Amino acid sequence: MPGACNVKSYQLREKWNWIWIWPGDPELADESLIPDHFEIGVTNPAYHAVRGLRLDIAARYQLLNDNLLDLQHLEVLHAGILGNDGIGQADEERGSGEDWILSARKMRDIELPKAFQPFFGQRRVDRTLTMNWHIPGLHVGPDIFTVPEGEPDAGREIMQVIAYHALTPARRNSCHYFVTFARSFAHGDEAVDQAMLKSFRGVLDQDVFAAEEIEKQLQNASTPQKEILFKSDATLVIGRRLLEQIIAAETT
Repeated sequence: MPGACNVKSYQLREKWNWIWIWPGDPELADESLIPDHFEIGVTNPAYHAVRGLRLDIAARYQLLNDNLLDLQHLEVLHAGILGNDGIGQADEERGSGEDWILSARKMRDIELPKAFQPFFGQRRVDRTLTMNWHIPGLHVGPDIFTVPEGEPDAGREIMQVIAYHALTPARRNSCHYFVTFARSFAHGDEAVDQAMLKSFRGVLDQDVFAAEEIEKQLQNASTPQKEILFKSDATLVIGRRLLEQIIAAETT
């Protein structure tokens, strides 16, 4: 084959229903860095995993990382679908390591979000909302609903949905967004699959709109923009710093 016809290739692995790409030096590809089944759970038989969606986003991928690490955005951006009042008032539990960060909030005695009412009716629940970012590109978000305190079977799990968000940079100011989810109920029910995909697509459209509008503002600004950080931004700032540390370590 003529040398001019060379095509750059990358190391790929198919694992846990995902295709993982190593964008760096193929000789340094380390398959052990792929999160294992027990960390992400997408092949856990206790859950029904659904083939998800792929979106091309006209925004830098870090804007989506920021969005996913701020659980409070559900209350504002996704009100009426996945959001509910009280997320911002719930205490945050946070953990982190060299290449991961976790944020969790627990809300008590709230209304079940409207996205799930077609399956479980309009009722009160306790909700534990979590997002675990496996840096640089995978967010795993279990959302657990239980019977609230004060009821005879308080603490019993009603359902759990795990959302998976995978981000791959495309260009400096664009990215590929892969999303799927698994659930603990209605295994094999295609009607439920389609209903939930429709709800999730509505949620994703809101996320994409917000990220792309911010990207436009950043690119159209004539001077560098000063960021104003709020208390609620603490988790995403830690996440950014962890990512920057990994980038710095690789460049040396």
